Amino acid sequence: MLLSHGRVLEVGCGSGTACLVMGRAFPNSTFLGIDIDQTSIDRARAKQNTPGMPVAPLEDVPAAGEGDAADDRPSEPFSSGDGAVWITEFRDVRNVTFECRPTATLTQGQYDFVITVDVIHDCAKPVDVLNDIRAALAPNGIYLMMEPNCEAGRAKNIGPMYVLAALKALRGAWIRLTKKVR
Repeated sequence: MLLSHGRVLEVGCGSGTACLVMGRAFPNSTFLGIDIDQTSIDRARAKQNTPGMPVAPLEDVPAAGEGDAADDRPSEPFSSGDGAVWITEFRDVRNVTFECRPTATLTQGQYDFVITVDVIHDCAKPVDVLNDIRAALAPNGIYLMMEPNCEAGRAKNIGPMYVLAALKALRGAWIRLTKKVR
């Protein structure tokens, strides 16, 4: 699906990283990230249209000639004020757009794949949002919802396990979506 002109929607895209990463990975598909927060959409657009974005501490990135990522390492590190970071540019990702709009404005039957990550539990009317998402899915479309498995205290909800669980779910979805449809 994503290898051959899929239409993807991320609801609650925030600053747009997931859409931009998917857009780079699947250049034949189109991606729309929506959010009801204009500041988030502005950040997503800025991330797509600026020289780069912070990704990892520079000391964690291999030096030139030391691994696969070394070829993509910029010659000048970007400083975010709290230390140098490695840059990944998204200026070349042109199959992604960002819009500030509610799910109620989505076109019915438009999307092959819809994703929400850590969004539904924050919605004022989650059932309405889920109904809008269902209506926006094309026939045989797929909806992937990832919600955190939270502990009572914030300290227990921070760390790599949450990220790993999300990446594992995305990997499984991507494998299914990239298989050729017979």
